[in-house]
Amino acid sequence: MISRGTIGSGRILNSVCLAVLLTWIFEIDTSGLSVLGVDLPPAELMSAYAVAMSFMFVGYAINWFGDVIAFKKWNKGGLVGGGNLIGKGGSPLRTEIEDLIVKIEENQESFKTLIKTDEAQNKKTAAVLQRMDALTKDLEGIKRGVSGLSVYGHFVLFVWYCAVPAGLFGFALWILLYG
Repeated sequence: MISRGTIGSGRILNSVCLAVLLTWIFEIDTSGLSVLGVDLPPAELMSAYAVAMSFMFVGYAINWFGDVIAFKKWNKGGLVGGGNLIGKGGSPLRTEIEDLIVKIEENQESFKTLIKTDEAQNKKTAAVLQRMDALTKDLEGIKRGVSGLSVYGHFVLFVWYCAVPAGLFGFALWILLYG
């Protein structure tokens, strides 16, 4: 559901944002930092962090937006596929579960017609109809379970992979610019 690019860029973004937050929370002195023997003034270091984090966030947002498009396209109203890259046009297809339900219902109608025309097969046909009813109920239960998974998918996509990284980024950027 979440692409590898989103997971990887989110992990890096969250790590850098948490490093900035922890530095601020624990009031770690960054004035003595040097790279290859060159001292880094805290103001310049914070500016560099802000620019780097901004680029990381843009890359993360691009990956995340692609995941949103894919999620919306493949989970629109319980339907599968259809449309172009941005989800416009085309005709959505039925899910496999919905397709099975429709086929079973069509077969049930055929058997009901058969019951009316062939009295000798009534018992066998009635048994088949009962099994078809049970199968239809089972498939409806699976369909409800899939919609429950959609709730979990929305939580993961919009809370864990959107609100959390965006909140960390916003707070860390605020710390770098105004804290």
